[in-house]
Amino acid sequence: MVLLDNLVEGIFLKRLNRFLGNVKIKNKLYLVHIPNPGRMNEILVPGVKVYLQYTDKNFRKTQYDLIGIEINNVQISIDSNLPNRIFIEGINTKKIRNFGEIVEYKKEIQVQDSRIDFLLKNRYNEIFVEVKSCTLVEDMIAKFPDAPTKRGVRHLNTLNNLVKKGYRGAIVFIIQREDTKIFMPNDETDPDFGNKLREVVENGVEIYSYRCKINFPKIEIDKSVEIKLQ
Repeated sequence: MVLLDNLVEGIFLKRLNRFLGNVKIKNKLYLVHIPNPGRMNEILVPGVKVYLQYTDKNFRKTQYDLIGIEINNVQISIDSNLPNRIFIEGINTKKIRNFGEIVEYKKEIQVQDSRIDFLLKNRYNEIFVEVKSCTLVEDMIAKFPDAPTKRGVRHLNTLNNLVKKGYRGAIVFIIQREDTKIFMPNDETDPDFGNKLREVVENGVEIYSYRCKINFPKIEIDKSVEIKLQ
């Protein structure tokens, strides 16, 4: 379980750009950091309840990170940095069992022109794993990405090349909410990513998807969800 500290509740007012927004906390206006460059148009709407994490770092111009949203009684984590922590927690608690008994792991491995999130080592092989954050859900279907991602396509190409060299490679989608049963690529938003995902999976890149159970300040892996690529 990932436990977040220093959380306060607020009301979202307006998004100023990809990384900044205005929030009201106890009737006082604050400029806050939004740690997710995705569009999130369907959830980050004026008046929605939000969860913010206080930081006392003096070099920052914002006191809070907007890390969560509650909409239609569903709590959603939007911090795009958090899924890596959730993934490793899932490995350590054995809620994620796709990679065997992990004896060692390294983070942010430079491979060609990409930085892959993890290199996992079990007793038999090494597995390169890229973790993606998913917050978009429509009719119980989780979709990634919610904005075009050339970086995501580059990561898929890198995993594909690693698999060709004999390594295991995997992409893991961490759905930071509980109200979903299926994962699909978001072809309407980024057909290039969807097409590349299908291509590399056919070539041997592994694909997994997990939804999270969220009750702020607690976040943990709930269960795997069905993946539909066609």
